[in-house]
Amino acid sequence: MKPEQRVLGLVILIAAVLWWAGSGYLTSTGRSVQVFPEPESRVDTYVLDVSNTATKLSMTIEISLRQGTVVSYLVDPAGERRFRLDVHGPGQHLEIQHFDTYPGSWTLVVICRNTAGRFGVEWQGFQQSSEGRSSQ
Repeated sequence: MKPEQRVLGLVILIAAVLWWAGSGYLTSTGRSVQVFPEPESRVDTYVLDVSNTATKLSMTIEISLRQGTVVSYLVDPAGERRFRLDVHGPGQHLEIQHFDTYPGSWTLVVICRNTAGRFGVEWQGFQQSSEGRSSQ
């Protein structure tokens, strides 16, 4: 099974379990995959539009590097950095993060330095029912 199929399968499984358990439903989703056949340096920005009904954000990042470095970070609509990930090649990395969220445009910034390989990200916003909501 290809890595992107494995990640997609994992995301679908998580969504199905949440739906089946009655703890929530999806409100927004997105996916992007970048392939770097030759080493390059660049900065990519992804806007994650979280709907008015989303209370949680789930983000899955899969990175497979032959060389180079990928630095990624997530900024919430208020401008606060909520997450940072640094990956140095060669190697593979899978990261799954969950955030309490609020509506608006969240920004994922991906900085590639002399990078050859693949970067994939999938995100899902979902509403959690009051029964499944934990107080923090």
